[in-house]
Amino acid sequence: MKKKKYIFLITLFFCITVYGDSLVLTNGDIISGDILNISTEEVSIETIYDEKIVIPFNLISELKSENSIILINNLNQNIVVNNLKKMDNIIYFNRDEEFGKIEKSKINSLNLEISSKKEKNLIKSSGNIGINYFQNSGNTNTKKFIGDFYNETSIDKNRLIINFKNNEASDNNLKTASNWDLNLKYDYIFGDTWYAFLNNSFEKDTFRDIDLRESYGVGLGNRNEEFLNFKTTYELGFSNVKTKHNLISNKNFNAAIWLLNLEKSFSLFNLKFFHKNNGIQEINGNNQLIVKSNTGLKLPILKNIYLSYELQVDWEKKPSSNKKKTDKINYFTLGYEW
Repeated sequence: MKKKKYIFLITLFFCITVYGDSLVLTNGDIISGDILNISTEEVSIETIYDEKIVIPFNLISELKSENSIILINNLNQNIVVNNLKKMDNIIYFNRDEEFGKIEKSKINSLNLEISSKKEKNLIKSSGNIGINYFQNSGNTNTKKFIGDFYNETSIDKNRLIINFKNNEASDNNLKTASNWDLNLKYDYIFGDTWYAFLNNSFEKDTFRDIDLRESYGVGLGNRNEEFLNFKTTYELGFSNVKTKHNLISNKNFNAAIWLLNLEKSFSLFNLKFFHKNNGIQEINGNNQLIVKSNTGLKLPILKNIYLSYELQVDWEKKPSSNKKKTDKINYFTLGYEW
């Protein structure tokens, strides 16, 4: 386990840096990728999900590019810049480490200088890290900690996803919760939205008598940025699942696996709804069924800083001896995303 923690910390250090071009929207959202075209009307960008999207220029507050941007003013003078920042009707820019500004009405055109395009770093990364900590003292001494880390790192058509969650709680120095999940996943992207995946997950939950659950899976997935106004991801595949118990005999079975992930943003306070549901259905032996879901809301409060509420439900058709089928956790999280 110590080795896994070192791997996790190294990955966290590596992944927090975001590579490539980026747009900051007027609502605070950040889009990372490669800017393909720019004008005074709109900007097109290829995101880290390999999808081309077009953003109206008036919805962009800041633009950063690894390429040179040619700004032509009303005197037909060429100004070569890399970064633009818009406040009201004034465009601020920097060139050769010097800052300047110009009224938007005095810009004749904006163009991307493809001929001088710099070699791009092919590594792109996005993700979030959140922490919930609660402590109460007096007649009771209660402590609770929930940590969550998620990162996607893309290199061309290859994508690595790492997700780690830890939940620890105690009451009067007696443990009342102790569990963690580590999920490692590799995607190979083909077509516009399809990908093949390999995943490897580890889970430990002392109070559900899961000393260690390992699964190794393979399958197909689809990530669609616009499906019924939701950002949708779904996956189907097969997995081998091994579980070590203390109270009952160990389990080893083959299973069908699925994942459904839904996200939707609202204009009100830039609120985001999310729901993730993934399951394991045994296809031989005792017909075991395991379902996990996470549902909640995320509210941006500062640039890259968010507050979220989440309901986590774990359900197991055939739990260990004298254990309940359902576990629920409600919690708020303060997090940072990149």
